[in-house]
Amino acid sequence: MRLQLQSQRISILISQLEEARDSGTLGRTLDEIDNVGSTGQIVSLYRKFVDQPFLKSRFRAEHVHNIVREAMWPLRKPEIIFPGTLCKHKRVKRDAKEPLEEWAVTKVEASGLFLRPDQALSAYYWGIGFDLESDEDNGLLEEYLLDSSVDRVVQMLRDLELVEPHFRRAHYESRRILPPRGSADFEQLLIDVLNEYDRKARHAPLLEDSLEKTDLRVQVQGVHRKRGVRVQVTAALDPVLYQGKLATIHRLEEFVVLSPASIARFANDAGSELFHDSGTVLLEEHAIRIRASLFAALKRRHKSPLGPLVSVPDNLRTVIRRYIEVEGARSTDALRDREARKGIIRRVLK
Repeated sequence: MRLQLQSQRISILISQLEEARDSGTLGRTLDEIDNVGSTGQIVSLYRKFVDQPFLKSRFRAEHVHNIVREAMWPLRKPEIIFPGTLCKHKRVKRDAKEPLEEWAVTKVEASGLFLRPDQALSAYYWGIGFDLESDEDNGLLEEYLLDSSVDRVVQMLRDLELVEPHFRRAHYESRRILPPRGSADFEQLLIDVLNEYDRKARHAPLLEDSLEKTDLRVQVQGVHRKRGVRVQVTAALDPVLYQGKLATIHRLEEFVVLSPASIARFANDAGSELFHDSGTVLLEEHAIRIRASLFAALKRRHKSPLGPLVSVPDNLRTVIRRYIEVEGARSTDALRDREARKGIIRRVLK
């Protein structure tokens, strides 16, 4: 209940600040708000907006609401609760005036499974909650979840400042910049698969998602990309829709396209047996089965504290991770080749 109240409070605060910005009273409104706790980052962000020009638009009103809802999604009331135990450690917070000792979440143990903090956040995304051994532990986990959600909403609102003018100039005020829930669930499931053993994948910033067709950023071992490999996710099977979507991606060769079709093609080329009759099945049928397997897992999202991840067959999860490794290296080679050619041209011009 505390998380839902905090989420509601943050939503109301952002609505209040948006109204104040529209009426030209943002600075005065910010002065009246306590810059502490979970509101601190939000207040700091909006202070940067005080002297910036503001043009009210339907685009912004719609998307601020959607951004807040998406970022706060893990804080809604859980649909199922597992008993659990919190693993924590003390750390020294040195960015305060004086060094402070505070507890930090290490892992959550539930049903014999150990979840990293990011996996616990993912569990809450799926509507899975945990009842820990003490109010103190529950509060510590809730603090982590709240901080993570506030971090995301601040990042998304910051990116919206850059995204909004682009679509206004293009007269796309009603354009959707966040995926519908079904597509968001599909992306989250693939993130969970990639993060099963180590945290490697994350949602791309809103700016990259909206303007650069990048759904995920994934760190691949041995591939030197500071922000991670660019990944475009799609569940589309229709060849026309699929190719149409790929045609909109600038420098497609520098992306990894993560889809049932691309996974099927990779599994076929690598000789990986995903199904008992994989060797005799057409590539299109293979992609249909992969998609069906992933969506079937989404229907069993409350089976485990890890969410739908555990309902994805082991061999399919392994192939997806291997595919990202191989394609991540290939796409990065394409990026480096372009950078090298660009460097050569610059030297010639100089």
